[in-house]
Formats: sequence, C-alpha cells, structure tokens
Amino acid sequence: MIIPRNLLLASLPTTEWIELQPLLEHVQLRKRQVLEEPRTGIQYVYFIEHGLAAVQARTQAEGPHGVGLLGRFSMTGLPLVLGTERSPLRVVVQTGGEAYRLKASDAEAFFKHDTALRRLALRYIQVRMVHAAHLALCNARHPVEHRVRRWLLLALELLGEDEICVSHATIAGHLGMRRPSVSEHVKRLEKAGLVSQGVACITVHNRTELELGVCECHRLVWAEYRRLQNG
Repeated sequence: MIIPRNLLLASLPTTEWIELQPLLEHVQLRKRQVLEEPRTGIQYVYFIEHGLAAVQARTQAEGPHGVGLLGRFSMTGLPLVLGTERSPLRVVVQTGGEAYRLKASDAEAFFKHDTALRRLALRYIQVRMVHAAHLALCNARHPVEHRVRRWLLLALELLGEDEICVSHATIAGHLGMRRPSVSEHVKRLEKAGLVSQGVACITVHNRTELELGVCECHRLVWAEYRRLQNG
C-alpha cells in the first residue's frame, strides 16, 4: 500500500485511503503553475506531497498578494467542501514539487457524505481560519524581523526540509512589505549564522535559534496544524 507524504491523506483511516487511492492521480507541480483561478470552476482538489503553493488575493492597483501558504499539511478546493464551486482567490505553485489530485466530481461525492475525508477537510478549514486570523494580526502588529522568521519557520514545516527555494520578493509578497526590507532581515539572520543564501534559496541551519526570536503567532498557528494531524 502506498503511504502518502501529504499529512492530510496520511491521517485518513486505512479503509478510506484504500477507497480513495484509485481516484487519485499523482502529478508534478511546476513553479508558477496555477491550481485554482479566481471565479472559475474548480477542476481538481490537490493534496500537496512536496513543494509550496500560495493562496493569493488580488487588487487592480497592487496586483497579487499572498494570503496563505500551502504544503504537505494542505489541500486545495476548499469551496467544494462548503458547497460552492469557485473562489475569488488564486492558488499558484511557489516551488516545484508533487501532489495527488482528485477530480472535483469525485471530491464532491466524498464531501456530500459523512466521510473521514469530509471531516478532515472541515477541520483543515478551521486551521486555515486560525492561520488567516493570526496572519492578519502578525502583519499588522509585529516587528518585521518576527514576521520574516515566522514565514521561514512555516515554510520549513510545510516543506519538511531545511531549504526554501523562493525569492525575497515572494516572501515580501506574503508579508505585505517591500523586498529590500526582507533582504535586510534575511541578511541579518545570515550574519548570525542562522541561515545561508544561495541563488533564490534560503537554507536554515539553526531552527532552534530562529524560533527563539519569533512572535507567539508561529506557535499558536502551528499548534493548530499539529492538532489537525493528531486528530
């Protein structure tokens, strides 16, 4: 039996995972690939195995802005769980990777009944709500250094590895700040020996020290993700 790396799928009871598995298609995710378009019918639900994807809101004046981050704890297609077929938000791949995808029609069949997948998806929506609330609070009230550290730590957890291959501009887009500010604070972390930088990649070398300088938002949000995983 295949054991999924996506931690939502891995949390399913064995019987339901066996039932679901033939309906899933394993696909590669390409950087900048769009998984959901605004106000367009959802075709697939993606369960990310490896990589990062951004949930984006857009304004005409300022363009796209990151309002959520998805990885190995995540799934797309949440409007289908709530009985609608589209969203005003966009979901786009940030780092290439892999995923299982499920046709929207097959997903809806699971979501219409009291299945383990439906219950898990509803709990995941709760996690996303908590995450969105603390994202708004943190971006409005906490220092830039804390916000950069929080984003890096979340990316580490969602990737399950220490190398994060995204640009400073991408991080800035998630934090609602200018790229030079992100670059300045990442450079400070590098001088302190917590991270190193390559070409469009940041490698974290000391997660413990990184966590010591972060605000409580990371701990609170990550507690919800862990609670989701542990049921």
